[in-house]
Amino acid sequence: PSEHHSLTALAHSKVCTDNWDSLLATICASKLPKLTRAVWEASVTDKKVMPPWTEMDSFLTQRYLTLEAMESDPSQARSDPHPPPSKGNQNPKPSGSHANPFRSQGSPLPRRSIFLYP
Repeated sequence: PSEHHSLTALAHSKVCTDNWDSLLATICASKLPKLTRAVWEASVTDKKVMPPWTEMDSFLTQRYLTLEAMESDPSQARSDPHPPPSKGNQNPKPSGSHANPFRSQGSPLPRRSIFLYP
């Protein structure tokens, strides 16, 4: 995951990130799709304090694994929230195992990507 690579690069550069938990978690939470953000907010027990980055990281990992399991489990048959594209639509949405649950509909970047610098 890119956030791990970014934090590792900062650590190798001897940049102290010990107090960045709330900043990283806040930035990451703001980039989540609405449904995942709602699940995240519901999992936070103390709404007055931003959880540490380790909680956000664990949540994202578990959320990803859950969504992947649901995508690959044929018994979890559900109606597709994205109907097949009409003939005029040249940009169909990805589906199945190629769909990225962390990608918003309008963003070309995965939602798990966090850039700490421009």
